[in-house]
Amino acid sequence: MRFFFCLAAALAAISLSSLLAAADFSLGLDAPFTEHSTTRERQCLNGLWRFRPLSPDEKLSDAPPAAGTGWGYFKVPGVWPQGGGRTNSFQPLLPPEMMKNAASWHTAWYRRSFTVPAGAQGKQVLLDIEQLQTRATVYVDGKKAGEIVFPGGKLELTPYVAPGNEQTLEIRLSAVPLAEEHYVVMDGNNVTKVAAKVKNKGITGDVFLETVPAARIDGTHFITSVRSRSITFASEYAGLVPGRTYTVRAEIFDRDGKAVRSFDSPPFTAKELKGGRFAFTAAWPDPQLWDLDTPQNLYTAKLTLRSGGETVDETLPERFGFREFGIDGQNYMLNGSVIHLRAYHLPNYSAFWMPDKASKESALEAYRRLRELGFNFSISRNYNFAEGETNYLRGSFEAADESGHLHSVSLPHPWQFGDLTVKENADRFEAMAGYLIRKYRNHPSIILWVTNHNHGGAWGDQNPLRLGGEYKRADSEGEVRMKEPSRRNFLAAQERVAKLDPTRPVYSHASGSLGGHYSLNCYLNWAPAQERSDWLETFCAKGKYPLSFVEWGLPHIASFSSYRWPKFIWAANDVMTVWDAEYAADLYGDSAAEWTPEREKLLDKLVALGDRPTSWHTLSSIAGRLPGVIRLQADYFRDNLPAMRAWNIGLLLPWDDYAFYAPNPGTFGAVENPGRLERLNRPGLVPDFFNWGDYILTAHKGQFRLSPLGEAIKEWNQPLIAWIGGGKSFTTKEHVYLPGETVEKQLVILNDTRKPAECSYELWIRKVNAPAIRGKVTIGPGRKAVIPVKTFLPASLAPGSYELAANFRFDNGERRRHAFRIDVMSPLPPSPAAAQPVALYDPKGMTAKLLDELKIPYRRISRSTSLKGVKTLVIGREALTAAEPLPNLDAVRDGLNVLVFEQPTAVLERLGFRYNEYGLRRLFPRDAAHPALAGLPGELLADWRGEATLLAPYLDYDQFFCPEWQWCGFKNTRVWRCRNRGTVAQALIEKPSIGNFTPLADGGFALQYAPLLEYKEGRGRILFCQVEVTGRTEPEPAAKRLAANLLDYIRRAEIPHYRSFRIIAGPEFQAFLSSLKLEGEQPDADVIVAGPGAKSYPDLTGSVESGKTVLAFGLSEAELGQLLPQLDIATAKNRPSQMADLSAPELRGISNLDTAFQTRLDYATVDGRELTVKKIGKGTAVIVGVIPSMLNPEEFFRLRSSFRRRTFLVSQILRNAGIASGSALLERFSSQPVKDPWLGSYYLQNPIAGDDPYRYYHW
Repeated sequence: MRFFFCLAAALAAISLSSLLAAADFSLGLDAPFTEHSTTRERQCLNGLWRFRPLSPDEKLSDAPPAAGTGWGYFKVPGVWPQGGGRTNSFQPLLPPEMMKNAASWHTAWYRRSFTVPAGAQGKQVLLDIEQLQTRATVYVDGKKAGEIVFPGGKLELTPYVAPGNEQTLEIRLSAVPLAEEHYVVMDGNNVTKVAAKVKNKGITGDVFLETVPAARIDGTHFITSVRSRSITFASEYAGLVPGRTYTVRAEIFDRDGKAVRSFDSPPFTAKELKGGRFAFTAAWPDPQLWDLDTPQNLYTAKLTLRSGGETVDETLPERFGFREFGIDGQNYMLNGSVIHLRAYHLPNYSAFWMPDKASKESALEAYRRLRELGFNFSISRNYNFAEGETNYLRGSFEAADESGHLHSVSLPHPWQFGDLTVKENADRFEAMAGYLIRKYRNHPSIILWVTNHNHGGAWGDQNPLRLGGEYKRADSEGEVRMKEPSRRNFLAAQERVAKLDPTRPVYSHASGSLGGHYSLNCYLNWAPAQERSDWLETFCAKGKYPLSFVEWGLPHIASFSSYRWPKFIWAANDVMTVWDAEYAADLYGDSAAEWTPEREKLLDKLVALGDRPTSWHTLSSIAGRLPGVIRLQADYFRDNLPAMRAWNIGLLLPWDDYAFYAPNPGTFGAVENPGRLERLNRPGLVPDFFNWGDYILTAHKGQFRLSPLGEAIKEWNQPLIAWIGGGKSFTTKEHVYLPGETVEKQLVILNDTRKPAECSYELWIRKVNAPAIRGKVTIGPGRKAVIPVKTFLPASLAPGSYELAANFRFDNGERRRHAFRIDVMSPLPPSPAAAQPVALYDPKGMTAKLLDELKIPYRRISRSTSLKGVKTLVIGREALTAAEPLPNLDAVRDGLNVLVFEQPTAVLERLGFRYNEYGLRRLFPRDAAHPALAGLPGELLADWRGEATLLAPYLDYDQFFCPEWQWCGFKNTRVWRCRNRGTVAQALIEKPSIGNFTPLADGGFALQYAPLLEYKEGRGRILFCQVEVTGRTEPEPAAKRLAANLLDYIRRAEIPHYRSFRIIAGPEFQAFLSSLKLEGEQPDADVIVAGPGAKSYPDLTGSVESGKTVLAFGLSEAELGQLLPQLDIATAKNRPSQMADLSAPELRGISNLDTAFQTRLDYATVDGRELTVKKIGKGTAVIVGVIPSMLNPEEFFRLRSSFRRRTFLVSQILRNAGIASGSALLERFSSQPVKDPWLGSYYLQNPIAGDDPYRYYHW
């Protein structure tokens, strides 16, 4: 046989780029790799083929281009280049001029020689192209033999071949879409029509030349049952002669090629075939099971078809594994035991920009790295099986079989076939899906088929009370019209797939309850971490079907955007910003506002954009790499993943996988494959270059390191994990105790290995004289052990932080350690004797119980009781209503002190507050010296025992769409609620800017909510306690201490002191001060308020030294230099906001999220700081470089939040200086409810819907 190349082994080291320069390009190649049986031959036609792409202006023809017009060579299989250079995994050997515009190639000619063996007379000759993109016209010796269209298939060449003679095979491949348009489906409400294009172009599968008998076995599905210890051989047949009787013998060989079993079928005839198939089952009592930990247990089967004592056909060997995967209730089962799928979103055979990742070599390394991170399952990144969506498949599947890595395979999306309840459409779907299924059905690593991506579910399916249950039809006509056809389509597809392969479940990606699965893209935005950990509790108790989070937002990076509506964020081009620090502040407090270099890079992008519409892709590429964002995602993951695993989630795939790793410095280019010219004639993909990729797929092991999120995944994604869980629920984090108390916890041990695991455990408190707890437990595969434990704190234990530590030792040698901080607080001091009882307005009686417990004397009053002579009034929890008259509190002006315990948000709204309902598990003290916070450092204001009860544990919302509510007159959506465990406050007051308010503690988004808020007017005060100290399901020592502190303070509080002020400023700043309703302006005042725009500024050094206070707001360097010339003043140029030292009493109530702004400005600084407190003689100067008017929210949306926070900051500094500010609060108590009460109350900026930071969108 003559070949196009004459291989010399020494030439294997020659660079591909130099081959064309050789005078005689006759590099050799081995003969096709050939497999034989007694009746068959299969030649592998892979290798270097002659190759000639057509330029855009060349017309299609049945005649190939003439010799000398740019013919070169290209690999089969191989993906056409996307451009020039080494970044292409496959390098065509073409003259340089032919490589121009390679990305736009649409058609190319392939050519090679072949020879059908002389003994093939009387047999059929088939050309088998396993996958191509998209249409191949086949020619033999210049004669058109037929076509093969995506995805691939077999073409009979029998009439065109001359056995024993060398012939020429030519293929004209056109890589053009089969349809003009495709649909991109993000979810059922976001379906985008796009121009169709082919991403992976070329012959992307193995090519074989088969010689087969006319009567033959056309394929066999090896169906193995672990439960019944049996194997079924379900074979397709072709060409059986009617009336003849046939039998089949199946011979099984182990991985070493040793014959281990043989099975004989009963006799059958062509008449007994059903749909062209005949199956027989045989007992196999002792198979070696293929499993994650035994992937070496692979068998090979050969089938022989006999009739009349003669061999009719003998198949070539085919590999399979003996395993059984299925569903039992809410569990996935593998080989009879529960398995949980820890999933990764893998692009190895769908990434057209790096098709080398589809090679078996690359896949083996990818699966090894995934196993290191604890992943045992992957979902392919192609959400449809359509032309160009995938390249070479077999290498990944074989590698998965050999690695013990499980995966699902995407089938064609029903959307592209229309209504599948119409038979013709369903037949077309079945034809394409069936090709894929029959080709790869014997790979044991494939356990699930998947289709209908993002097109069957509804946002309401994330409701924690629905998970794992039955589908509930929507009330909305629009939703029904959209969802119901999609659901019917999937069920029709599922029925067809089950007919093709009854052994594997098929699920709809993100469908809710559909077809025996509950599958979700679960993006909960800013559902608190504790609630996320509780989200699956109802599912675990009542779920009927396996629960799969096929996309899990950690939170997802899109949640850090300000954008929620009206378009889908990944398709929107709109005005938006990034709220990374604002959301992170809920967990980390002030430190979230620090400007790191990465955050400044993002800021520069935002500033450059101005207020122009932008794509979230532009911002997320930076935001997704911010250390603060990744830290938050990692902390959520550490909290949520163990809990969800313990609640028995079947499949979980964390999204934003790019954030699992961080790039290392250096240049990481394409790596030339040293074996690029080896084994080209055998099945398999042989790239010329291995390209960079992500942490899992890169060719450079040193290119990436794990990020903090990646480290968290590596720790908590392993098969064996264990930790110290909460007392009554393993998700809780109660940590505050008194000396002498019992600490009750649970040890949670998960075994997701494939064998029973024995674990020895030990629990103790470091540096505390208390006995350790020891024990041992055995946990079955896929199961958990939850072990209640108790330990005791000595009565003499000093207050402070201690560490509860646990060691876990497994019988396979693995160890796990976990530690949990507990905080011991001092006992509550005796309550001081009261001169007179407090007045208590408490219709529901909840606060009376608290006062009784604290031994606070009180007398009950009604709403109409006169408050004359009353010094202290306590308004009980939920005592106020949104519609009925409220107690008249005008007596506050005359010295009445009022403590208002927890009220619902409808009451807060009536009083004029902007509010939110969000479960804060952590508060940050803003006035540590305040008596209300005595003995309560910040660490004690977090993760309280039991549940708060002001809000219901779940939303009373059971519709198809997102929950809706009214917020400041806007109908906004919000995420579901899932219990109130650990909640410290949840009906939240937004910090006011108008009125004599001072936050004592804050939390939540941008720390803008003050659940503990003091108000002063006249000689009295009102203290709002929205911190849930009453009505808790369990007593919390810190809550009791706070309640006692508040009651002690409100009874003993002194009369407020106010100071007069005068203003030195221009008209604009004076108007701003006027809008704050300041009171007490006098010419000779104690406080001098200076702002920009004044005609002149006197030197006030002497005034301050004598004891006056100067508040300087927004002055230029020159203006400030006139006012206080002795200060170290400079101008910060083009600077972002600065972190401030907030320890001075002049800055109480302020956080560093109040100091933050999202732009760059020029502003005056003192000692290099934008916000400074300077003691000068007997007086004080407070210098603020930036004022609200420098932050124009009307021009820049991103500055709306910055404007609110800066307005509050200026207002709070004025209040801290003793300047009174009038407000409508007492009037709101004494009057009927007003329309739109949040307007004209305590805030300068009128709200828009987008100001609600907890608006929800599903992504």
